[in-house]
Amino acid sequence: MQLSEDQKKAIEEQKKNCIFCKIVSGEAQAKKVFEDDIVIAIMNINPASKGHLLVMPKEHYFLPTLIPVPIFDHYIKKTKAIAEAAKKAMVNFGCTIFIANGGVAGQQSYHFMAHIIPNDSCPSNFQIPSHKQREKEIARNLDAIRQNLFGIMINYFKASGKNLPKKISELLQDKQKNIEFSHELTVYEDDSIYAVLGDGNEGHVIVRPAKEIKSLDEVDDEVFSEMAFASLYSSMILFQIYNAHGTNIILNDFGKGIEIHVLSRKEDDGLNFFWNLTKLSIKDIESSQAAIKDKCDMIGVIVPKKGPVDMDVKFEELEGKKTKHLRRVP
Repeated sequence: MQLSEDQKKAIEEQKKNCIFCKIVSGEAQAKKVFEDDIVIAIMNINPASKGHLLVMPKEHYFLPTLIPVPIFDHYIKKTKAIAEAAKKAMVNFGCTIFIANGGVAGQQSYHFMAHIIPNDSCPSNFQIPSHKQREKEIARNLDAIRQNLFGIMINYFKASGKNLPKKISELLQDKQKNIEFSHELTVYEDDSIYAVLGDGNEGHVIVRPAKEIKSLDEVDDEVFSEMAFASLYSSMILFQIYNAHGTNIILNDFGKGIEIHVLSRKEDDGLNFFWNLTKLSIKDIESSQAAIKDKCDMIGVIVPKKGPVDMDVKFEELEGKKTKHLRRVP
């Protein structure tokens, strides 16, 4: 996405007043749980639940579509790892990953970020509505979304240096070939993921792994990254096609199947993803921070698997390994 000179100047002004840029630089304080060269994760001071985190790129981007492909790839993989760490640390069954693009969708800062909200069950305000719309109504813009999403995903593979999926490669080689989609409302499909139109509202895309996966920690990092890119590009397309004022990207990880929902937003559209604040003591916040940071410190650390214990080792063999202090029990 190319920015005009006026837009670049506006972003520079945003940076000067951005509290999150000040946290990154150390000018402002925050309770950090994870940090590397690209990503920072902090405790949310207005939490929806205990352990509510904000995960953001260190560089200031007010829209996710401005983030370079390699940076977003790194960012989203770390977001997944941090979400898994937060679940374990808070001893919760699942979590919600929530992204708001635009004020109407709940974006409160010009610094792009994702919310990670651990919980034992999906909060009612993050449940995706179903309006039971007729397929003809949903599919009104099917061809336009499909054509745009396929084109952008092909560019994504080229930009990321990844090999084109087999299905896409075959399609490009034989443009007359008819694609057999898994669902009538499919707007994108390759070997790893697919996306369909949903009925949450006018302008709803659902991105899923090709094979059903129940939990976030079971999803391969590369597959999850591709799902996130498809969701990001779907968000951009919904802005254009539906003249949306914003979009939400939501993943609920509660053992019922991993899928990412992208919903276009307009004023007074009847959707409400805002949450009631959870009052926590300083002690609760600090204990949550310590527990999550402890788990996040293990991100990227390869823990060797322990081999099976040999239960048939003889006492005489142990004695030969400097264990003569062991005695036989009569």
